[in-house]
Amino acid sequence: MRSASLSSEDDGLHDMWERRRLGNERAEGSEGCAGMAEERSRWALVGRLLRECGRTIACAESCTGGLLTSRLTDVAGSSAYVMGAVVSLYERGQASLVGVQQATLKAFGAVSEQTAREMAEGVRRDSRRYRRRHHGHREAGRRDGREA
Repeated sequence: MRSASLSSEDDGLHDMWERRRLGNERAEGSEGCAGMAEERSRWALVGRLLRECGRTIACAESCTGGLLTSRLTDVAGSSAYVMGAVVSLYERGQASLVGVQQATLKAFGAVSEQTAREMAEGVRRDSRRYRRRHHGHREAGRRDGREA
């Protein structure tokens, strides 16, 4: 397990990390630390809604470092609706992995709403291509002719 050094300013993050670590080390079926069961049930609800609506999700993350995808995939059976993820913290990766335009990066930077939108569009496009090419399924993220 990788450990991280946190400053005193990061006490809240450290506490959350410790609760998560302790919750993961407990026996399966255990409620874990206070609040962990509630957090897990929220993500399980997201997964249930995606399955019930016939939707899928693919994530493009930057500053979150994969946290969203981690939460989604902590739920058993999440491979039924999580198509994959790209985590890119640097501009060259955002451009090459998910197709963010260089003009967008120059004008707004790697951490901006405009870049995030292009990352989302790129991962959506790529997940559809992958699904059609490798699984022969209908387009990921579409239902009844509507976007997810």
